[in-house]
Amino acid sequence: MVSVTCWQNDKSKPIASGQVQLLLPTIAAEQEELHDS
Repeated sequence: MVSVTCWQNDKSKPIASGQVQLLLPTIAAEQEELHDS
């Protein structure tokens, strides 16, 4: 949440947006695995 907010407020950090895009699906996948097990 914080990373997304910081990225939206600071458009001079495109790298942060890339990290957010990579982290969100990863976190979602991990949560799904926890529910399955």
